[in-house]
Amino acid sequence: MTETQAEYLVPDAGKMELNDLVQQDGLALRPKAALTLQQADYVLSTLWGVKERSQFYLGDLLNFCKETMGESYAQLIDETHYNIKTLQNYMWVCNRVRPNGRWDTLSFDHHASVSALEPEEQDQWLELAAKGGWSCRRLRDEIRGPKVEKEPKPKVARCPECTRWMVEGQECFGCKYDELYEQFEAQQTAQKEDWK
Repeated sequence: MTETQAEYLVPDAGKMELNDLVQQDGLALRPKAALTLQQADYVLSTLWGVKERSQFYLGDLLNFCKETMGESYAQLIDETHYNIKTLQNYMWVCNRVRPNGRWDTLSFDHHASVSALEPEEQDQWLELAAKGGWSCRRLRDEIRGPKVEKEPKPKVARCPECTRWMVEGQECFGCKYDELYEQFEAQQTAQKEDWK
């Protein structure tokens, strides 16, 4: 039970359970009786918590099944109707980020952002993200570090003399090549003349 759920225990009614308050009927969720505001809030927070944690639940369950069932666990993947890459991602993140290193207050994507790191680094970054209220993007940016300024791409233009592409403001390599080639040919011709 999470802290949020613990807040919704009604002293005179004892411990509330979701199944005591609502009934699942296909794709519908129906209250079993009239709900108080406190009970409705409890149901909403519980359902939201399940939605937010479902990626962890799926990843952990599939990892467990893979360990205990071997390759036959793959049949389960077909039953989920999820994209196989999505499920593999859930399994990877859950395999890499141990349960006691996960934060309730952070999304699955936060945890995916640190999954390639070592456990100690994961703990540090997730704690910073949780305490700082960071978005996933901010967490990824912080992990990457400061952006390195890239040098601007040089502008190119056609050489007015040879019409080859050249870097604007620099000597044309095409013209330089032509000049050197002409010098080389002149030397070769001169050497041939000397041999005759």
